[in-house]
Amino acid sequence: MTTSRNSHLITGVTAKLPAGESPLEKGFLRLWKKYAAHLPEPVRQHRFTTRKWRFDFAWPELWIAVEIQGGLFKGLWHQRGRQYHDNCEKYTEAAIAGWSVLLFTTIDMDERPMQTVEKVAEFVRTRVELAK
Repeated sequence: MTTSRNSHLITGVTAKLPAGESPLEKGFLRLWKKYAAHLPEPVRQHRFTTRKWRFDFAWPELWIAVEIQGGLFKGLWHQRGRQYHDNCEKYTEAAIAGWSVLLFTTIDMDERPMQTVEKVAEFVRTRVELAK
């Protein structure tokens, strides 16, 4: 597992997470609220089809979603064959439906949390401007 220079930015985020929400997601949301508060807040665990698929974060009115792939170094959900296939199917269906899905990893949130939030904020900001 990577040791983070920026772990202070996402620490203290494990208390009472909603079903399906990881500490990395909680850290992302905390940074979003602090540094992108002027932009729309994302919907957490947004279900986007009649299947059980959810996005970690979504801005449904802008058709933007964010997925944070955790457990990279633990062989968890996103790295197992069948689960990886299921995620590919999910992202393909999302794209066909018109969603822009931004994918980030444990490394992004451990080593570059601010840059990760800034990338998403820039994309959201662009879509907000286009929607005007």
